[in-house]
Amino acid sequence: ADSYNDMISLSLGNMDHVQFLHRVEDVYPTFGQDHNGLEILGYDVETITEEVTCDSERIGGGWAMDDVWFGGSLENSFDANSSSGGSTGLGGSLARFSIAGDHLYAVDESSLKVFHIGEGENLEKINDAVIGWGIETLFGYDEKLFVGGMTGMSIYDLVDPTQPEYLGGYDHIWSCDPVFVKEDYAYVTLRSGTPCDGFTNQLDLVNISDPRNVRLEKTFQMKNPHGLSIDRDNLFLSEGDHGLKVYDISNPHQLDQNLRQFLTQIETRDIISLPGESDIILVVGPRGIYQFDYSDPSQLRELSFITLPGF
Repeated sequence: ADSYNDMISLSLGNMDHVQFLHRVEDVYPTFGQDHNGLEILGYDVETITEEVTCDSERIGGGWAMDDVWFGGSLENSFDANSSSGGSTGLGGSLARFSIAGDHLYAVDESSLKVFHIGEGENLEKINDAVIGWGIETLFGYDEKLFVGGMTGMSIYDLVDPTQPEYLGGYDHIWSCDPVFVKEDYAYVTLRSGTPCDGFTNQLDLVNISDPRNVRLEKTFQMKNPHGLSIDRDNLFLSEGDHGLKVYDISNPHQLDQNLRQFLTQIETRDIISLPGESDIILVVGPRGIYQFDYSDPSQLRELSFITLPGF
């Protein structure tokens, strides 16, 4: 679990006596804090334009040159259940870490960190690589990592779990982008009204059948999409203050024609579909956590609601 800047391990073997096991500090550095522990109190914004060549080192969804990372490709990249095999973790589309086998992967704003899960669930960092800037979310699927950032989505292979290899990705306009993957498609939401300064509200259908040649296939207009989740042919989409949508994606290209239900009386931020045949989703909102039964995807049934302190 995230614990502010840290990552912690908890034992749930006895649910009446949850035990703290281990803490790794500063997995997620505080934004604006330098190595001397000083905080940024203010700054000026200035636009600088500079011509660069395209023969620099490609990293993730951008280019690195002279210790500067450019958020966005200098070429047209369109031309050029929430877990991977062996995964022991479960998370939503806004998660910043994912587990595959005995390794845990976590992202901060600019880097991908690899931990080995050892005896007693202790986490040992074995790799820490800069992969870009504006990194937000991490989603594991089919021995790959799908990294969502402010300027696009990147795909990394886990053939060597200690050294994730960049395969490809796609770039989009400056916006926050949770990612969820099923089979040959990644579903990416872009929304306005965020620190990412985005001005569009849409869901992108991205073909990832060839991870080295990712392409955008279709865009669907939304109201203010946040997190999402998929179980079988059901796509659950958080529309922020507008509510919760359920789509039939048996034909992904006709998603907009197959809206099964739109609950408008709740505020939502992210969704987790539970594994197996439970037909249960957990919906996180600004007031707390809902639990819904979706045995009938066109008639969700609320099972419970928990108000959380601070929500």
